Parts: sequence; C-alpha cells; structure tokens
Amino acid sequence: MQQPAPEYVHAPLLDAEAPPPRLRLHVRGAAGLIGALLLVALVALVVDSSVAPRRAGQARAPPRLSWEKWEPWAPMKPMKPMKPMKPIKFAPMEPMEPFSMDDDFPPFEPWKPFKPFKPIKFKPMAPFAHDFAGAVPMPSLDSAGVPELDDVYPSDGTRLRWAIVGPSPTAHDFAAALHSMGSIVRAVAADDDAAGARAFGRAYAIDQAYGSVDELAADTSVDVVYVAAAPDARGRAARALLLAGKHVLLERTPRLTPDEFDELAALAKGSGKLLVLNFWSRFFPAAKWAQNAVKSGKAGALLRVQGSAPPVDALGLLDMVQYASLFLGAAGAANSDAGVGGYALSTAGTLADDAAASSELALRVSHAGVNATFSAASGREPGDFSLVAYCTHGAVHISAPADAPTGAGYAVCKDALPPRPSGALGGLCGGQPPITQGQLQQSLPAYPKSLQPGRATLHGIGLVYVASAVERCAYVAGCNELAELTVAQQRLTVQLMADALARLAPA
Repeated sequence: MQQPAPEYVHAPLLDAEAPPPRLRLHVRGAAGLIGALLLVALVALVVDSSVAPRRAGQARAPPRLSWEKWEPWAPMKPMKPMKPMKPIKFAPMEPMEPFSMDDDFPPFEPWKPFKPFKPIKFKPMAPFAHDFAGAVPMPSLDSAGVPELDDVYPSDGTRLRWAIVGPSPTAHDFAAALHSMGSIVRAVAADDDAAGARAFGRAYAIDQAYGSVDELAADTSVDVVYVAAAPDARGRAARALLLAGKHVLLERTPRLTPDEFDELAALAKGSGKLLVLNFWSRFFPAAKWAQNAVKSGKAGALLRVQGSAPPVDALGLLDMVQYASLFLGAAGAANSDAGVGGYALSTAGTLADDAAASSELALRVSHAGVNATFSAASGREPGDFSLVAYCTHGAVHISAPADAPTGAGYAVCKDALPPRPSGALGGLCGGQPPITQGQLQQSLPAYPKSLQPGRATLHGIGLVYVASAVERCAYVAGCNELAELTVAQQRLTVQLMADALARLAPA
C-alpha cells in the first residue's frame, strides 16, 4: 500500500517550544572534507621547507660594503696542546737551631747616611795664580761661591764652634754667612735681652741663648765669638771674651780708640788667640785681586788712588780709610806694617752723625809721595762707591759698590799716564788703547733659602770671606794673625780713623 506523503509543518526555527532540527552528516561528504584539509597541509609544508633555508642564509650573511668584497672567515686552526710543566723541586730546609735570649748577638749598627757630594771646584781665574807672585792668597771657592777649607780642616774632623753677640742687623748677616759655610754655631748672647737672644736663636737654629756676655764667656763649648753688640758695648764684650780664652771677630767700630785696640791686641797675644777687626771689604775676592794687581807692578808704580763714596757718616769714612791703607800699603816699598810713621792725613767738610743729613767731605791720605783721595756726598746712592788706582802705565779699578765688590779689573797702557795730581782720566788709559787687560768677576754666594727672607741684607752674605779667613788661620798651627789683615794693618787703620774723626766737625 502506498504511503502517504508527509505533511510539512511550518514552524519558526527559533520558537522555543519547537525542537531544533537534526543535522545529519553524510559519510561521503565527511571523507571529502578531511581529504581537502590534508592536501592543504601538505602543500603548506612543502612551501615552508623550500623558503626556510633561504631565510636562514640571509640572516647569517654579514653586511656587504659597497667598496669591498666580502670573503668568508677562514676557519680557526686548532691550538696545539701545551707541554706539561716540569714540577718545581724545593730543597729541603735545614732545621733551625732553637732561639735563646742568651745568645751573643753582634751590636746593632745604625744606618749611615751617604756622604754628600763634594762641590765642584773651579780653577782660579787668570791672573790669580801666575800673574801676582807673592800676593795675598786668593780664596778657593766652591760652585756656590763659598770659600773652601778642605785643605786645612783638622784630621779629627772638628771645626771651630761659633757664637754671636748681638743681636743686631749685622748679626743677622753673619748668621746667614755661617749658615752658608756649614759652620757650627753654638750660642747667641745679648746683654739684658734674653728674649731677643732666644728669638734670634730660633730664627737660625741656634740651641743656646744667653742674656749676658759673661754667661757666654763661661761656655766652654764655644771657640770663637763674633761681637756685633751696640758700638759702645763692643769693647767690653771683646775684653771679657779674650780673657775667657776665645778668638774674637770684632765688628768694625768707627770710634774705637788706638789705646783700646792696643789693650785688646795685648790680651789676644797673651792668650794666643785671634783678634780681628771686621774690615770686611778687604776680604772680598775682588778687593784682594785689585790689591795684588797694584802690588805686582803690572801697570807700573802707583801714582794716586781716587774714590767716591755715598754716605758721609762714620761707617762711610771708615770704608775710605781702610781702602787708603789697603793700596798705599801695597805700593812698592811702602808697607803699612811700618805703623803710622810717614802717613799724613787731611780732611775738609763735615761729618754727618745721621746718614740722612746733607753734608759733604773730602779725605786725603798721603804716604811715600802717593795720595789716596776720597770724596763723599750725602746725595749719592749707596751703590755708587767706586775706586780707581792710577799707575804710571795703567790703572786698576774696583767696581761699585766698592764696600761689597763683585768685580775688578786692570789695564796696561801703551804710553805712560801723565802724573796729574787730580781729576779723572778718560778711561783707565786716559783715552789710549790698552795693550793688556785683565778682570775678575765673582758673584756673591747664594743667600740660603732656608733662612727667613728679609732678615739679612743681600751683600751681607759676603761675610763668608772674613769668617772663612778666621777659621783658616785657627786651623793652621802657628797662625796668630790673618794674611789679609795683620795686627799692624789694623792698628794703622784705627789710628787713621781716629785722626780723621778728630779733624772733622760733625754737621
């Protein structure tokens, strides 16, 4: 029997009351869908396997520069294996002996500092050695310009032990000079000023300070004393120190009388000690060189000495007097050791008690027909002090400042110079060309940098020359006076100074 056609019911798909229709999947259609998916996966796998190596090569390739060709890196060579190190063999240590505090150990020797290098020695400049036979000895200077004493030092290494009486501006100069020489300075003393003595000692590393000269005189560790106290106290201090058996270097004292000097000289002779007046200008190498040039007669016989000095005070007058005795004593047979006999002195003008006062004076000292003439004026500069010794066939000069000179020279002329009694000539040869010349230039020693600046004057370092002369004589057996300044020459200068002061009325 034929089945009736089904009836289709039209109902809304989203009707909640109507159930969803059943989806039926056909078996053949499902197999086709799966095959298509597998085919797509296979194609993608093939494509990816062909593209991936190309991308990897592009990522590893280094960038190529436009101007160079890239070459692949060469493979590294394998390293050679290192040879095995030989084992280090250690010698077996010997067993140590047991330590005992009773063992006899050698005494400990402290470390000795290295000896300082000796200063460079310079040969004296010509004509030091051969031109001036029998002349006053010239100092041998080290590279710093300080006189050397190596040839006269005692074999046991001891040196003179200095002390200074002051303190005064000149005492500062002398302390700086001793410091430059490497001398031993034991003490400093000042009458009624112990605090000032201690301050001076601190400035120059001097350990002992005394408040009186008598305390210093009792100090047995001091050998030689530089006396630079107030001018009116110097004589008494020198007397006490000589009585105590000490060498004395007495600062130049314009108003020291001949009788006072004779008393001090007798004390020094009786005790076998040195008494030296600090006429320091005579000890400079330039002044000694000029004196030797005149004494040698290279420029002929001495005719006259002319000098001009700036200050018109007592110290300036003393500089003129000592230069007069220096050159007149060196002129031929005339010798200042003969005393004051044969010396004539004349003066003109006034003497200023204060260096700032306005005054003028002239001084003339004559001996054996030779005049030493000096003029002084308060308006001149301190460094203008110059001096010329005119001879029959030339002249010798000391460069300014003559009280602390650093240079000197001489000239020998073709013809004899006219014996003019006064007036300066045109040059050392009066306008003539010199046929022979000589000169010396010796700078002052360097001022010690370790000392306080401004405590001593620059030219004051020249005191090394007189200090070294005192030490040299003290080290030489039988030396009782200095070759540069004998006792008779000191006595002559003191007498001439006293005569000049008696003739000059103060301004």
